[in-house]
Amino acid sequence: MRLTLHAWSRQVTSRNDRNQGRFFVPAGDSSVSIVDVRDIAAVAAVALMESGHEGKTYDITSPAALTHAEMASVLSDVLGWHVTFVDIPEAPMREALLKFGPPAWQADGLIEDYAHYRRGEVLTFPMRSRRRWSLTPLIR
Repeated sequence: MRLTLHAWSRQVTSRNDRNQGRFFVPAGDSSVSIVDVRDIAAVAAVALMESGHEGKTYDITSPAALTHAEMASVLSDVLGWHVTFVDIPEAPMREALLKFGPPAWQADGLIEDYAHYRRGEVLTFPMRSRRRWSLTPLIR
């Protein structure tokens, strides 16, 4: 299974920055499909429990793409406080990620993902709901 950006990562970022009401990524004005973690689990369950999926690769994507500014708007609506997207350069993003403790290869991989988003190298499809991804799971 391959996916673009899963909803859990957006909520973790938003909760960590709740006092500031901002989240920071090097995304520019790129659009990316956000996949609800429940949808990832549903695809995984079928692929693992039913025959015929051995050796296959599935690209998991949502039916539409949102810019990070649009994600902030949806999060603001759903969470009940103002959330702002702040576009930052890659170097400060990498430095901030490494403070949380992941290995350098993982931080570099996430930054590379955002480079792909900025270059428009991610497929997107029409979205079922602009709010669905933002509801997974919320802690206020």
